[in-house]
Amino acid sequence: MIKNFNIKSFGKALRSVLSLMVLFMGLFSLRAHAQERNSNNPEYKIYFQFDKSAVNSAYMSNAQSLSSLDSLVAAVGLESVESVKVVSYSSPEGNYAYNLALSKKRTDAVYHMLVATYPSLAGKIELDHQGEAWQDLRNSVVADANFTEDVRSQILEIIDSDRDPSSKEAALKALPQYKRLYSSYFRKFRYAEIRLRIANSEEIVLPEENKQISSPEVVVLPPVQDTVVLEEPELIIPEHDTLHVEPIVVDTVAAPVNIPPFIPLPAETTPAAPVKKTFAAVKTNLLYDAVTALNFEVEIPVAGRWSIMAEDVFPWWHIDNKYAFQMWEMGVEARFWFKPWDVNGTEKMRGWFVGAYGMSSKYDFQYDRSINYQGEYWSAGITAGYVMPIGRKQKLNLEFSISAGYLQTDYRHYMPAEDYSVLIRDPYNMGTVSYFGPTKAKVSLIVPINFGKKGGAR
Repeated sequence: MIKNFNIKSFGKALRSVLSLMVLFMGLFSLRAHAQERNSNNPEYKIYFQFDKSAVNSAYMSNAQSLSSLDSLVAAVGLESVESVKVVSYSSPEGNYAYNLALSKKRTDAVYHMLVATYPSLAGKIELDHQGEAWQDLRNSVVADANFTEDVRSQILEIIDSDRDPSSKEAALKALPQYKRLYSSYFRKFRYAEIRLRIANSEEIVLPEENKQISSPEVVVLPPVQDTVVLEEPELIIPEHDTLHVEPIVVDTVAAPVNIPPFIPLPAETTPAAPVKKTFAAVKTNLLYDAVTALNFEVEIPVAGRWSIMAEDVFPWWHIDNKYAFQMWEMGVEARFWFKPWDVNGTEKMRGWFVGAYGMSSKYDFQYDRSINYQGEYWSAGITAGYVMPIGRKQKLNLEFSISAGYLQTDYRHYMPAEDYSVLIRDPYNMGTVSYFGPTKAKVSLIVPINFGKKGGAR
């Protein structure tokens, strides 16, 4: 007989041990269930270059992903693939409507690649394009140990706000940490994910050399929505001296936590983005304006990367037959843009361009008795320049350009009378001058003209 045996303390300890056993067995069952689910639903990422929708097998980890996909299909057989879902994203930068269309192009590109490689999958593929990968950006910020808590909170406040995507992007670009976000993460947000559902319930084991080598991914688990409560098993102690514990049967088949399968939002539930289209842009050369040479330009985008620009320069004033700045110049220019644009987007006519121009003018320049010429000229040549967005909302653009070419002018010299009452033409001082070199310089303020309505693209 054991002395000082406390049956209540022993019962309490035993209940604790049994509770831990139930917990461990439940977690083991949950882990096994998760492993089985992942093995039957493999995922492969295909990454895209900036502003591209073509599948490049040599880019990032695409070669490993495609090799692993081939190994999987060879291991299980195409008949075992129940369904394939392709979901694509773009990095959160630039126009939202353009990025939504770009992600759709990436989805279509992966679809055509899959059908060309595995024709029998054509009827099993579901497509979805999500646009900008804001959730991926949020997960990356949460997991980045290089950010202080204050900085992380500041970035997450912008991401989680109700602002439109353009306003969020502008707010992020204003932060000193934006450069790190862009260089460290944005490249990994331009991807399409191939999600397969395999009918075979057995775990798929691929050869070691064919296992996918994925690029470093930051994974942050979402907060647990349902609290798991494990009921403490009841311990019954009989009143007689013999200790008897009823056996506890633990169901190891059903996991104690009910985890709903991942169901992405269907494409039609994606929040509608403002769909606008740039039909034209009006502009003025600030350098000409600074010297009272008022000017006005209109540029219209046409097919592909081309645009047509027409300009009119019209300073037209004089003072007492002493000073005159009169010129009426008209010209046209065709431009080719190196950066492609979405025909339905608002980011047209930005970036680097080259063009060819032609213009003609008539003029009257007088500065007292020093400069006194009238005439006409024409010019033709080439232009190179760059256009960038400005302002917090980036609704305006600024152009920097320079032109060079051939200019020819017919001039006539004149002189004012002693009392400046009349201007007297000099019949012996007239002629033609030809010139080759720089002809125009511009720093132009641009106002795009956009039309459209909300809710067009989903």
